[in-house]
Formats: sequence, structure tokens, C-alpha cells
Amino acid sequence: MKTTIIQLALAAFFIIMFQNAQAKIWRVNNASNYSTAAPVQYGENLGGSAIYPVFNQVDQAIGYPSVADGDTIHVEASSNVYSNFTLAATDHQLVIIGAGYFTDENPQTSPNGMSSMVGYASIGRNGTIIAGIKFSGTPVTSLTASNIIIERCYFTGTLNLGANFTISPQNIIVRKNYFNASTSISGSTTSSGLPSNVIICNNIIRGVVNINNQIGITSFDNNVLDPTSTSAITHSFTCGNFRNNIIRNNTVTMNISSINITYNITSIAIPAWSNPTNIVVPNFVTSLYVPASTNSTDGDFQLANATNNPGSDGTQRGAFGGATPYSLSGVGPIPVIYSVLQTTGQATPAGLNVTFSTRTAQ
Repeated sequence: MKTTIIQLALAAFFIIMFQNAQAKIWRVNNASNYSTAAPVQYGENLGGSAIYPVFNQVDQAIGYPSVADGDTIHVEASSNVYSNFTLAATDHQLVIIGAGYFTDENPQTSPNGMSSMVGYASIGRNGTIIAGIKFSGTPVTSLTASNIIIERCYFTGTLNLGANFTISPQNIIVRKNYFNASTSISGSTTSSGLPSNVIICNNIIRGVVNINNQIGITSFDNNVLDPTSTSAITHSFTCGNFRNNIIRNNTVTMNISSINITYNITSIAIPAWSNPTNIVVPNFVTSLYVPASTNSTDGDFQLANATNNPGSDGTQRGAFGGATPYSLSGVGPIPVIYSVLQTTGQATPAGLNVTFSTRTAQ
């Protein structure tokens, strides 16, 4: 009953926030009984209706006739993995938001400690925004369109910046994500249709960054590079700015070409990084970070003293600094209901009284 109350309260929050806007919010929950086969069902078991169904899978929402440009699809937390989804060039321009990750580790991020898990996705629609999704599959999540934002997501597979052979995608932002040990950020080896003006910032990257140096990365700022592999790892790419990053692993080889390598912290001395704003601290893992035993998986990457050695903009270096700091568990600027404090449990003609606690992040 508690979970049902929370889901209804969250849906009510979205309705209140957007009731005066033209864009609609559509719910997806893989516990829904939604079905287009006879008898048609609209997710009535979770509060759905013929006007506002609660879909069972993301693709069902993407292809629904009433969904329009600018709408939001909210993928609700579940213990089960959602099917892979595709946003084709002919689909609507959508915002797809999940419940984040590590929600069982960070307080005030979830009422049940679950995530919105999807295998992987293919994004070919201009203007797409994906946030708060835990991509739990190992195949490639690929981007082949312009004006895309991928933020606050968790990856266990590859994020491929891709190539579109008919157009050259522009303006791709990859920020505030967590890439686990088996992941990579990559780019196509083709020489045509390569994306440009790619911004990669405020990510925690435990895997490898290996991107075709013909792809136009404008800036690679405020990231943490800390591969967990015991084998030799080489990060290789070309970018305009390489600033305020932390390279935490001393077995890494950095094959970076940039005109502005400044304000980084590294455990490896690289002659090309002789700019005095770069800091080489061989044993910085224990000296600069908060104690690992006191934090969550992503919380371990916060600096113990953020005021020491500020970055180029005066904020701390690494994922938790800059203009768009990393948010624990991928929590975004929407209300997160993390506990129900009081409820009668019984509805009356006047409604059901529920008291709950919420928070938002940047």
C-alpha cells in the first residue's frame, strides 16, 4: 500500500507542476496491466485511464498517438528491467526521466531504493533529453542526432557518440553520469557524419574514454577518470578544453590532445601538462577524498576539502564542481518523494490525507 500511495503522490506532484503547461507527462511502470490486445487495458491497476494510460514499457509511450513534442515520459522505479527503447528521427521530441541509481545508498533519494533500469537505447531524434535512467545492459547506447542531453544516468555498457551518415550531429551534452567499470565512451571510426560541439562534463568514469579524434569535443571538464581495471588503460581523444578533471588511477595512459590542459589533478606526471595550474599528487586518493567508508559509491568521489586547489572557475575540481555539479544518485530538479510520514490508509469522499517528505537536486 505504501508504494501505491507514493506513486499516486508523485503523479499528483507532476500534475500540479505542469497543469498550466501544454506539455504532458506520461507514466511508465512495468507493473502496469497496459495492453492493446482485447480486452484493452490502460494500466488501471496503477491509476491509468483511457485518457492518461500508465504504460508498461517506454516504447509504448513513445508510439502512443496522444504523445506530442515536448512531452515527458516518467519511467518509474522498478525491481525489473524495462525493455530497450528507440527514439527514431520521426518520433516526437521527448524528455525521458527515470528515478536515478544508488538510491539504496544515498539518503533522501528514493522511498524504496529501486532504480529505473533499461537495457540500452538508440537515440536518433533531435532535441532528446534522457535523465535518471540506469542503463543496465552491456550493448551500445548510441546517439545519432543533434541537440541531445544525456545526464544523471548510469551506464554498464558503452555510450557511443556515433555517426549519422546523412547529417553531422551537433550539440551533444554528456554530463553528470556514472560509468561503471565495464563501460566506455566511444565514437565511430567512420570519417563521415561525425558529431561536433560535444561537451563531456561532471561525469564519474570508471571505464575508458576512447573517441575518434575527428569528433569535435569542445570541452572535457570536471570529470573524474578512475578506471577499475588492473590492466593498462589508455584514454584517447582530442578536445578543445581539458580542465578541472581528476585522474585518480596511476596505471592510466593519457593520450589527450588539447589546446588548453589546465587545472587538473593527476597521479601521473605528464610533460605536456607542465602548466603550473595542473597538480600531480601521487598518493592523492586518500589525501584529497572523503573517507570511502563514510559514503556511497558515487559519494566517494567528493573532495574532502573543496576549497583547496580550486578549478578554473573557482569551484572544486572534479565531478562535483563547475556550473553543473554531479548529483548523488542522479537525482534531478524534480520532487523526489523519499518517505511517507503519515497516512490514514483510508480514503473518504473528501480524499486521502498523505504527509510525505520531498527534496530536489540541481
